[in-house]
Amino acid sequence: MHLDFEYSSACPCSYELAEHARETRDVATIPHSQRSVANVTGALKDEFFVEDLVQICRNALKTETQVMVKREDEQAFAELNGAFQKFVEDAARLLYDELDSYNSIRDFVVRCVHMESLHSHDAVSRICKGLPNGLR
Repeated sequence: MHLDFEYSSACPCSYELAEHARETRDVATIPHSQRSVANVTGALKDEFFVEDLVQICRNALKTETQVMVKREDEQAFAELNGAFQKFVEDAARLLYDELDSYNSIRDFVVRCVHMESLHSHDAVSRICKGLPNGLR
């Protein structure tokens, strides 16, 4: 089974730099967030529904992107992003921990991509369960 799950990621480093600018120079800055995607591939032992895999991603990452929002919803989403800041490596580890807790999933590979708004390259992290002769 394969799923591409879109989420938003807020950079912890960018947040700290923005806070530092505000506290030391009284300068308003905006920490950057980016649209991100987790490519999740799983080898299954038992029957498993794609909706369950979506919920696993929601549980692990907490910041699914929104199709359309009102201003007050955007504020709530910004607060949620701030509460769950993550580097791309963090996102991969969060998904690993969540996926590894399901006996129905025999093996898995996760590839997370944070589509950078600041850098000229994307941040990418990849992790697999690590079974001998398993998914790579």
